[in-house]
Amino acid sequence: MLDRQTEQVGGEYQGIDTWPSAQSLSAMLAAQRRAVEAVGAALDDLARAADLVADRIRKGGRLIYIGAGSSGLIAKLDSLELPPTFGIAPTQALALIAGGGGSFQKLDGSVEDNPAQATADLDSVGANRGDVVIGISASGSTIYTCAALKEARRRGAATVGISCNDPAPIYEDDDVADRI
Repeated sequence: MLDRQTEQVGGEYQGIDTWPSAQSLSAMLAAQRRAVEAVGAALDDLARAADLVADRIRKGGRLIYIGAGSSGLIAKLDSLELPPTFGIAPTQALALIAGGGGSFQKLDGSVEDNPAQATADLDSVGANRGDVVIGISASGSTIYTCAALKEARRRGAATVGISCNDPAPIYEDDDVADRI
């Protein structure tokens, strides 16, 4: 069984909501520093993913993010930011979220376990071999996201998995690396 640290409250944060504000903020800042250090270990993989996305977009393909819950929200935020930042067409940066567009307004955890919906969502945007599909899952095992990467790979799209855990099922259909 995989370690699901993303689904647990760390013992060092017990009662954080009752701590003095400065202490809470200091603990959150320390956690962010650890996260930045972890990203440093994945720079080569991130560079390969960025090069893959840039190549597909230059050739007219798309970046299609897919996620559930908070990961889907992060995906949407990034897909909205990419066009004005990098001058690409808004149609080249998409985000799909478990539960559809309504999940951008209200999250429903019950929709994260539907692999058929992942396929239907990729169908809805015509995902194909010219695209890159990036699956985001904090745990690395969200059924919807993992199923989407498997289906995207079957269609010939390039795939990238992003997770907080390693090993994780999300990397089984990742074209870039063992972990990012």
